[in-house]
Amino acid sequence: AQFDEVSYIAGAAHDADPFKLNSFDQLKSDSIGSHRSILDSRHFSCRQHPPWTELPATSVIMTFHNEARSALLRSIAAVIEQTPDMLLADIVLVDDCSDDPDTGKLLRGLHPRIK
Repeated sequence: AQFDEVSYIAGAAHDADPFKLNSFDQLKSDSIGSHRSILDSRHFSCRQHPPWTELPATSVIMTFHNEARSALLRSIAAVIEQTPDMLLADIVLVDDCSDDPDTGKLLRGLHPRIK
């Protein structure tokens, strides 16, 4: 089954005050979407790609607690989209006792390397 981003975000906790739960405008965050272009802010010398085959694959560990689903999804999408496939071993999500355990569990269907 394909990951349904709209349903995932809609299933999150919301409050009448969009700033209350996360100290930022969650409605605006929810409307941005997970796929966006990100400015390459690396130092110019870092933009010269080394031979990727010489670098080891890495695991990315993301911890979260009651994170807005849209913000967490955007962070994961950025890692997947900005990291060369051969360098990404996996993404390990660590839920630090969020009120909604589905926030992280449902993301496992987003990409095969999410654990």
